[in-house]
Amino acid sequence: MGQARMSAPSALLGITSHWVHFDAFAALCYAHAHIGFTLYFAGACDMGWREKQAFFDQLADSWEAMERPDMLARLTDIITGLGIPPAARVLDVGCGAGVLFGLLRPLLGKDGRLVGLDISRRMLRHAVARGGADLCIQADAEHPPLRDRTFDWIICNAVFPHFTDSVATLRALRRCLTSNGTLVICHANGREAINAIHRQAGGAVAQDCLPDPAALTVLLRQAGLHPVHVVDSTDRYVVIAQPARE
Repeated sequence: MGQARMSAPSALLGITSHWVHFDAFAALCYAHAHIGFTLYFAGACDMGWREKQAFFDQLADSWEAMERPDMLARLTDIITGLGIPPAARVLDVGCGAGVLFGLLRPLLGKDGRLVGLDISRRMLRHAVARGGADLCIQADAEHPPLRDRTFDWIICNAVFPHFTDSVATLRALRRCLTSNGTLVICHANGREAINAIHRQAGGAVAQDCLPDPAALTVLLRQAGLHPVHVVDSTDRYVVIAQPARE
């Protein structure tokens, strides 16, 4: 395995360091048979995403400054408590500036694989600079350019309310899970606090609400997923699901 300098994506992002650590796993991720822009920028996001892309692009440069110590402590507790084993293959959906990379990389070890996916190009610049992921992709989670049954774990941290079509996105992510894989939806704040933050932010995220666990359970089941663990408290929201048995 070796690092491949992907000059075109790097130039497009204005990044001088390696954009990906490309190996056999990276090749297996994709439904495409060639290396090119589509591997890293999964088509153009749907028009419904344009406003949210712009919203998060504008916040990208100040995002890390908003990562409060108390929130990071809760997030660390959530991620380390999942029991992700070494050598697991993990997809970080809505990875943003890469806040989870530093938590996940030590858990996965040298044999694990970590892929970050986000719609915001500017967020991904920060994620790549932060380091820790094997691959970062700009793509819409509803249409991930990923092969079926690739990932053991898919983590949706602080992103679920922003999905335009929740069920369609959950179905797409379920497709990417192994048969015994695990999907995690989590926030390092309580549901009411998250919804209040979005209302106050206004604009593209004003209507982005985190559903109560009962409503989310319905959405998960419609997508072929079965919830196995739910925490809906004042300081965190965690729902863990696995593919439903057919």
